[in-house]
Amino acid sequence: MLAGMRHLVRNEVTRAGRSPDNDLVFSGEEALVVSGHHLEIRKGERGYRICDLGSTNGTYLNGASVTEAPLEAPASIRLGSNGPELAFVMGGAAVDLDATLDAAPPLPGPAEEMR
Repeated sequence: MLAGMRHLVRNEVTRAGRSPDNDLVFSGEEALVVSGHHLEIRKGERGYRICDLGSTNGTYLNGASVTEAPLEAPASIRLGSNGPELAFVMGGAAVDLDATLDAAPPLPGPAEEMR
């Protein structure tokens, strides 16, 4: 999977890893920390869940190591502590995982004192 690519999660189970039989296949230098079958995203009656498949380097959801957890958008999924990062979004909205909040605009000048 290349940076900037999108993949719709339509199936009940979406599998990610290095093996070519995954729905999301990772390759290249960044994928060296990705296991053959690294994780699954499961769609159920109560929403989505992320499940690590016993990967060597772990799965991280919003920076926390997980083996299985509810998955709510927007979310950051990382395969290994420094491996590829996925953005889980709903409704096609784009999420910039490196974005920061801009500083609030300055407040107007001091208000006149009440007399």
